[in-house]
Amino acid sequence: MLSKVRKRAARGASSAVVVLIGLRCLGATAHAGAVNKCLAGKLKAVGKSTAAYLKCDQMRDLDENGSDYVQCIHGEQLKFAGSPGRPGPFDESKYPSGSGEACLTFSDAGTLSEVATGVEGSISGDIDNALSSKCDAAKSLCYGKYSKGVLGCYAKAAAKTRTVDPSCLAKVETKLTDGVKGCLAKAAAHADCSAGRNETTEKGETDFLIRTTLCVLQADTPPGGCPACQGLTGGLCWFNGTIGKDCDDVCGINARTYDPATESYAGSGGTAEHCTTVLDELGAPDGALSQSQSCSIYGLGCAYDEFVGRIECLVPATDSGSFFASASRMCACH
Repeated sequence: MLSKVRKRAARGASSAVVVLIGLRCLGATAHAGAVNKCLAGKLKAVGKSTAAYLKCDQMRDLDENGSDYVQCIHGEQLKFAGSPGRPGPFDESKYPSGSGEACLTFSDAGTLSEVATGVEGSISGDIDNALSSKCDAAKSLCYGKYSKGVLGCYAKAAAKTRTVDPSCLAKVETKLTDGVKGCLAKAAAHADCSAGRNETTEKGETDFLIRTTLCVLQADTPPGGCPACQGLTGGLCWFNGTIGKDCDDVCGINARTYDPATESYAGSGGTAEHCTTVLDELGAPDGALSQSQSCSIYGLGCAYDEFVGRIECLVPATDSGSFFASASRMCACH
């Protein structure tokens, strides 16, 4: 489960992406790709899971029981990820490669679970946890229903019609935002909302989840498009990560998933020349590249450290989850 610190970090990341890529209302005509039941199941699962996470918030908002909230979040994460003998909704073995129902993308459950819990953390961060609030509880449910509804529209298209019905999206939007009968308006009628809540920001964070899901799963290109690559060295999609972030986070907040080419092209399995070219293209400060045979426990690969400068960590092997407080990683994402 995301800690309070991790939640606040996720909140800042999602807000930054909303600003950077100009997130707009998703209630517009959009077109899904070919009918694909695997994709439909994944879209439905993300919406359902996000609604469940935000229902955990409702539990806490009403009874102030922190331990129940923690158990609720953890339980939902286990359902999402699956376990031996109990595969989760992202079980891709049901749709083998080469079959007519093969998934469009693979191994993306971790990224989407992280984004979903990050959005939940962002919204819960606006709540005064010292108070029991019917308004806060109701608003948490509103955003859960909204994300589930919008992704449900895309899931229906992926499974049946190929084309997203704009009236489906509009109906979900109205249910959330109508000034009289909308979910948020009814929640506000309780008149005990936490002072720090901002409906525009919170809806933007929920739209961020939806947009990221569509981009990661290659379900559709949402209004405004998916985040553009910062670099294209080697025909790959590269991003210069924020200091202190691992590549799972860097790719996730850019609506993508980690590409193992981070390791094989410019990391521990790559070359100094490749790492230098990537650093140049992504605007890292000038300087000689240091290749290190010992980066302690940090599989950073190609990176820029505020104190060391340009570095390529050869040992340990580059991985997706390593980060260091003073280093920005160069991450390939797809």
